[in-house]
Amino acid sequence: MRTNHTRNNSRTRLVVLCAVMLLVWQSSSAMAGKGSDSQVMVLDYRAAGTATPPLKIPGAANQSLILKSDVRSRPEPAGDLTLYKTDSHALPSLLAHLKQDADTKTLAAYRPLGPTVYAKSPQKAAPGEQTFDLIVLSNPIAGHEDGYNHWYNDEHVPDALKMPGFESAQRFILLPESTTGSYAFPRYAIRFIFHTQDVLAASAEFKHRLDIGVIKRSPDFNYDTAVSRYYARAN
Repeated sequence: MRTNHTRNNSRTRLVVLCAVMLLVWQSSSAMAGKGSDSQVMVLDYRAAGTATPPLKIPGAANQSLILKSDVRSRPEPAGDLTLYKTDSHALPSLLAHLKQDADTKTLAAYRPLGPTVYAKSPQKAAPGEQTFDLIVLSNPIAGHEDGYNHWYNDEHVPDALKMPGFESAQRFILLPESTTGSYAFPRYAIRFIFHTQDVLAASAEFKHRLDIGVIKRSPDFNYDTAVSRYYARAN
């Protein structure tokens, strides 16, 4: 009888343990879903040199970015920007506040197309190196969206992440109802994060790799509407 009682206790403990593990797994899954939902990227473009601090909105993290290199020398959107990352619940409030801000020149929100992709052989930042952002806004050639997305996901991102100091990349797609101003924001965006001592040298190296085919170009990419800019972090 004592043996059976011991076995019953062991089984009970095992059942309880399994139930607890299931609850933990469900909770983790819910949090993971919430995390992926909070990846909306809001680009708040401002005139170069604008010193207005970012808005503090609950549920929205921010990063002030200072334009260092405009590869295609586009007049729009405006130079510097504040980049916000927020979840879908805080997004309406954030957009409402930004649209009332006199310093906001042009505004757009992009939702993620997928998770962040990391370099397979990341390099640690050396002393004196800083973190920079490369943000590219672009469209596919009309009727070539499938080829454009295939190239971006399977060729361009893996090629670009082989650049020295490049850490990660994430792609986004425009939420058209979020935009302000007359500028026609491209449908897609990508954000690369990298570290270097010389951002202009990094920009030149990226272009060189494109020119010699180490980073392959795509005939499905619309270069006429693309915006490619390197930013330093102000905070």
